[in-house]
Amino acid sequence: MRTRKKDVLDGKVEAALNRLYAKTPKNSRRAGRQSEHSWKAVASGLGFNVGYIYRVAHGKRASNRLLHALGLPMRTVPVVVCPLCGEPPLAKHHRCANAIPKLQRPRRNWKGLALLLTGLIANRKRVID
Repeated sequence: MRTRKKDVLDGKVEAALNRLYAKTPKNSRRAGRQSEHSWKAVASGLGFNVGYIYRVAHGKRASNRLLHALGLPMRTVPVVVCPLCGEPPLAKHHRCANAIPKLQRPRRNWKGLALLLTGLIANRKRVID
């Protein structure tokens, strides 16, 4: 089993879930058992599955949806920004307004070249004769 490094956000999520778990009302029918609190009450309050909440409270990485439900900041992904304008590229082919335009070669006029060659071939007899 692979292990991953826990970040600060994982610790905050676990602490928040354990606080919510401790605040749940005690169930009199569960008196004398290992725990009188309920993960089901925590999960229903947040709108998540009980098993998922239990796994997150015991070390699984929390989703951004759960982070949002707990009022914690969401995880973000670092994005490479354009060195010229500083904006993150939103498309595959980013066009920067501050970029220096590239000099383009002039287009070849194939139609004009074809007309010129046909004219030379047609008039070849006159030039040679």
